[in-house]
Amino acid sequence: ALEVLDVEYQTRLVLELDGHVMQCVRDQNGNHVIQKCIECVPQERIQFIISSFYGQVVALSSHPYGCRVIQ
Repeated sequence: ALEVLDVEYQTRLVLELDGHVMQCVRDQNGNHVIQKCIECVPQERIQFIISSFYGQVVALSSHPYGCRVIQ
C-alpha cells in the first residue's frame, strides 16, 4: 500500500516508525517494512531511518534480518 500513497500520507505513516526502526530492522517481518520504506518513500522523508543506521552497519550486516535491509 505504501507505494500507492501520495508523499504526505507516506510521510505520516512512516513517522509512526520513529523510535522503533532498529526493532523493526531486527524483526522477521519488520525488516520488510523498513525495506519498503527505503524503496518507496523519498529519502528526505526517511532521514530518521537512515540516521538510525549510523554506527550500526557492521552489526546489522551480520544480523539475519538486518543484513537484508543493509543490502
